Amino acid sequence: MKIKVVIIIIFLSVFGYSQTTKAIYDVRINRLNYDLSIQGDYELILSNNLSIFQPIERKPELRLIHYDKAKILWEKENLVNVNIKAGVSSVLLNDLQYKNYKEDTILSRELLLSNIAIVGEKLNKFKWELAQGNDTIILGFNCQKAYTNYRGRTYNAYFTTELNTLGGPWKFDGLPGFILSVSSTDQYFSLNAIKIETKKESTKIQNPFTSERVFSFDEYVSEMKARYEKQFKAFHSLNKESDEGGTFRLEFSDFIEDLGIGVLEFNY
Repeated sequence: MKIKVVIIIIFLSVFGYSQTTKAIYDVRINRLNYDLSIQGDYELILSNNLSIFQPIERKPELRLIHYDKAKILWEKENLVNVNIKAGVSSVLLNDLQYKNYKEDTILSRELLLSNIAIVGEKLNKFKWELAQGNDTIILGFNCQKAYTNYRGRTYNAYFTTELNTLGGPWKFDGLPGFILSVSSTDQYFSLNAIKIETKKESTKIQNPFTSERVFSFDEYVSEMKARYEKQFKAFHSLNKESDEGGTFRLEFSDFIEDLGIGVLEFNY
C-alpha cells in the first residue's frame, strides 16, 4: 500500500508541473511626467518551472497614454526614441522578464540610456508579509493579500493557491501561490490580471538571452552611472570654449525601482 501511495504522489507531482498557466495583466506606470505614462496588456506564461513575462503590443510607443502625440525620432530592435512635445522625449523599451525557478534566477531586459542591458538577479529577494482578514476574489479565484517593501516602494499583492504554488508578473515572486495583482501604495506601478487560461499540456519556454552578456544588478547600476558621467563630460568638452559654466543635475526618481543612484551632478 505504501508503494502505491508513493507512485500516485510522484505521478501527480509530475503531472502538476507539466501544466501551463497563462495570464494577461493590465500594466500601468504612472510616471511623474504624466505624458510618458504607460498602459498596456502583458502576457505571463508559466510552465515546467520556467516563465516569461512581456508586453503583448511589441511597439513601445503604442503603450504610451498619449501615443497619438508621439513622434518617433529613431528606433532599433526593442528600443524606440519618441518625442511627445517640446521638452518631453524618452527612450522606450520592450521589457521582458525570464524566470528559471530551478536555478532561482530572473533575467530582465533593462534600459541603459539608449541601449539595452540584460540584468540577472535571484528570484527570492522579496520579504513578503501576509495580511490577515484581507482575502478577496479575482477572476473567480480566492486570493490572499500580502505586502512588501522593494527598492523604494511599498507594494500590496494578491495571490491564489488555486492555480500554482509559484509564479508572478514582472519581478514579483516568492509567495506560496500565483500572484494575480500587485500595486504600489503611491499608485506609480500596478499589474492586475484580467484573464487566466490553463491547460494540461506543457509549453516550451526558452531563455531568450543565452547569447547575451548578463550584468549583475550592481554592475548595471555602475554602468548606468558611468555612461551618464561620460555623456556629461562629452557635453562639457563640446562647450569648453564658452565662458559660461553650470551644473548638470539628473535625479533618478521617475523609475519603478530605486537604483540607489539618487542624484548625479557634474559641474562644467
